[in-house]
Order: sequence, then C-alpha cells, then structure tokens
Amino acid sequence: MNDWELPEDLQRLEDELKALPRPALPASLLAGVGRDTRVRQRGDRHRRWYAFVAGAAAATLLWANLSFRAAIATDLHLAEQPQQSNMTELEEQLHDLFPDLDDREVHRQVVMIRAGSRIAPGLQGPLSTERSHHSTDMVPFL
Repeated sequence: MNDWELPEDLQRLEDELKALPRPALPASLLAGVGRDTRVRQRGDRHRRWYAFVAGAAAATLLWANLSFRAAIATDLHLAEQPQQSNMTELEEQLHDLFPDLDDREVHRQVVMIRAGSRIAPGLQGPLSTERSHHSTDMVPFL
C-alpha cells in the first residue's frame, strides 16, 4: 500500500508485535458495560417521562387558575336584576313567555329565580384592580 519500506530491524519488530496475542476483555466486564448502558437508558426515559408529567401538570394548573380568575371576574348580575321586580311582575313575564305553564309552575319558577339571585350576593361585578391587588398582590388575570 505504501511506496516506502521499513528498515529490516524495524520490519522484524513490527512482525513480532503483530504476532503477540491480543488482549481480550473479560466477559464479566462486557456484561457489566451492557447492563450499565441499559440502566442509564432506562433512567433517561424516566427523566423524560417525569419532565412530561411535570409539564402537563403545570399546564393544567395554569389553565385552572386562568379559568377560575375569569369565572370570578364574570359579572352575572345575579344580585341586581331579579330583585328589581316583584313576584307578580315576574309571574306576568313568565306567563307572557310561556303561556302553556300553569300558575303553580310559574310561581315555582319565580321562587327559584328569586332564590337564585341571592346565591352569591358578595360577588357583585368583576374584581376591581384595587380589590385584586389588595387580596393577592397580583395583576388581575395573571
């Protein structure tokens, strides 16, 4: 392969070195290396799985927090609207909207509407920035 040749004494030394038996690794060492490699690969997979689970949990908590904040800030007008009219006005309005309902069912629906308007009297309107900063020291919706 090469155009040059070694001197005779170096060529003899090289041939002697080639003739020496090659050292082999013990079988127990090879098995241990294979076992350690499998353990490390399995550990890497577990770390990736835990990272995925942690990311999914963080995303779920963020979604729950944002939806809860949006639900708190939603003004449903529960406390104002039904209490402005009296029972007879509400019954008349329901009779106009649903003429097929009998008087007893209309009265029951009016009582339910009036009771539902007092379920959450403390949540009147969206959270103000002062109230939000005062209670949580955070900007609303963040």
